[in-house]
Order: sequence, then C-alpha cells, then structure tokens
Amino acid sequence: MNTETSAVAMDEDETPSPEFAHAAMEYGIYVDAGLTHLPTARAAMARMLEYAPPSLQRRLHVKAQSLGLIPAPTGYLDDGTAVYALDNLAAHLGMSPDEVKASLGGAQETGENHPAALSRAAIHTVQ
Repeated sequence: MNTETSAVAMDEDETPSPEFAHAAMEYGIYVDAGLTHLPTARAAMARMLEYAPPSLQRRLHVKAQSLGLIPAPTGYLDDGTAVYALDNLAAHLGMSPDEVKASLGGAQETGENHPAALSRAAIHTVQ
C-alpha cells in the first residue's frame, strides 16, 4: 500500500484493530492496482473507516470538512460525534438519498446495539 499519500495519521499510542489492519491491507491492494472505483474497493474503504482508531476518525472527519467533501453536521451526539441528515448529504454530494444509502453500504443500518440506533433526544442539533 502506498503510505506516502497518507496525510492523516492516528495517535502514536493507539493500536489499530486487526479488522482495521485487514481492511487497510485489502484497500491498499485496490489502490496499488488502480481499482479504487470498484464497489468492492469502496466496501473495503468503508470497513477501514469503520474500524479506524478514534483519533484517525476525528482527523479524517476534519480533513473531509476542510476539503468540502461533506456538509456541516446537522447535530452532534453527547460524545461529540457528528450526525448528518441524509437529505443534506445527498444534496451536498449531488446524489439521491437512495444513492447515498447505497454508497454507505451497511454503515447506515441500525439495530438495537448499533451506534446509529439513536433516539432524536440524543442528537443535539446545530442551530
């Protein structure tokens, strides 16, 4: 994997999970082969981001915002995690809400134990 292009790093005291390392290795193979446009490559990237250490997730989020890749958050959770409205993401990306859902893979799925299974009361909206 080409690590020279990695502009965002995790904290030195964090150890990446085996899931993160595996997804990063898999995505690196796609990068090296020039195949990042494939759905399987995007899925590997999504897994890599899902399992990334918290400091790396925060840095990537800030970088994506500074590059205009994502809109301003709709709100925040108690722990500071940004929350986005699907319609806002779709409009910002020039996609339909269904296309955004599809591009997120399983990230938008909710369940009793999934972090996205939130009550509206847990989201502090931006005024």
